[in-house]
Amino acid sequence: MRRDALRFIGSAVLVGFAAPVAAATRDSVETFFMPFFGDLKTELEVARERRCRGIVLIYEMDGCPFCERLKRVALRLPEVRQYYHANFQVFRIDVRGSTALTTFNGDEITESSFAIRQQVRATPTTAFHDLAGNEVTRFLGPPTDAAEFLMLGRYVAGEHYKSVPFAAFRQAQKRETR
Repeated sequence: MRRDALRFIGSAVLVGFAAPVAAATRDSVETFFMPFFGDLKTELEVARERRCRGIVLIYEMDGCPFCERLKRVALRLPEVRQYYHANFQVFRIDVRGSTALTTFNGDEITESSFAIRQQVRATPTTAFHDLAGNEVTRFLGPPTDAAEFLMLGRYVAGEHYKSVPFAAFRQAQKRETR
């Protein structure tokens, strides 16, 4: 009886510690995305006012293991969130979502229709848009690690996409750090 009581107390203590850690991770991921009211055209104006480099849309869906990997590997980290928030407006788009959305050019459609229109065929897809609403870079799947996701942000913020593909930029960055 006493051993069972100790086991119960030990389990309760572990659960007590695990719950805040899980909540902190979830909160960290949730704070990566900025509040979105469904109007990308207005968000472009906000991005210009904030002197951002553009808008990042992360297309995802519930139950996607690769979306969970993106969140676990990169989005939950404070340094990633800080860099992206300093340079971009960052929003999630549910590829199966029925929420109304105003596109960059003012059309009103659902999130899922917008994802189809943008030819998103896999999740997660991270799409970077310039301040005119034009997609300038697209990254499919989760990054290998947080460093790669930060590098992707720097690639776009530094406008390297105008002269070199991300794969070549990534290789050059890896050579420089050796």
